[in-house]
Amino acid sequence: MGSNKIIFFYPYYFFRIKINVDSPVYVKRMSDNLRDLLAIWFTTGLLNVERITWQSPCELVQRISEYEAVHPIRTWTDLKRRLGPYR
Repeated sequence: MGSNKIIFFYPYYFFRIKINVDSPVYVKRMSDNLRDLLAIWFTTGLLNVERITWQSPCELVQRISEYEAVHPIRTWTDLKRRLGPYR
């Protein structure tokens, strides 16, 4: 299960599935369990942080250029400049 599915699972579970939400204890227990699982799955010790450069795999560089929303990448030259040294 991907992280985006886990994130969207939370509201879906409580608002779309017919469960006994009349019991606040049940809802709190499920919420606590899900929060604990997410904390374990996304702990910083499990992250693999790598520098992205122009020599990184092409699929990765393309994905970054597609999903960049704050500062859109206009050309390959723009992308290469952003992935250059001292960045």
